[in-house]
Amino acid sequence: MNIRNCKECGKLFQYDGISKLCFSCRRKDDEDFRRVKEYLYENPKETITVVSEETEVSEEKILRYLREGKLEI
Repeated sequence: MNIRNCKECGKLFQYDGISKLCFSCRRKDDEDFRRVKEYLYENPKETITVVSEETEVSEEKILRYLREGKLEI
């Protein structure tokens, strides 16, 4: 059994080899990603600052989505 601390909240969780987030934080992260993706679909030319303000998702998270290849410019 592989136990780790969640990168977001610090709680212990059983690591599944995929995500470094616990189940609760992963669910919230998925919801944040969905909001960002939907906003960008409707407003494709917005800056990262505006997207962050409108979706209430941090710029750091949006940049992480870009680095991970979840979002494309």
